[in-house]
Amino acid sequence: MATTVSPSNTPLNSTMVVIDNLTTTAETDLVGGSTTLGTISITNGSGGTAYLKIYDDANPTIGTTEPDIILEVSDGKTVSWWLDGGLRLNNALTVCASNTPGKATGSTPSNFDVRIGLT
Repeated sequence: MATTVSPSNTPLNSTMVVIDNLTTTAETDLVGGSTTLGTISITNGSGGTAYLKIYDDANPTIGTTEPDIILEVSDGKTVSWWLDGGLRLNNALTVCASNTPGKATGSTPSNFDVRIGLT
């Protein structure tokens, strides 16, 4: 899994979080505190339906803590969301992927790539 967090020096003052091959292991507190989600794009090449789980929590217990947001993506699809006005996370941005909906851990999807634009 490769994760990069890249602030930009554009008039939008945005940050892009890029995670290739996201797994069930949480990528915790990606920006070091509160943030606002602006866009989310997911490519799922896992061979089945997979889920992005987003937590407003710096250190959730995966499999026990209920995700704040769960996004479902069918196999072979790339899906993008534009969050008009943004969606505020007051504590942290933590993410993981799973082939199981809800808070259950499940198993890791393969080739599950995520791009999150922060404002």
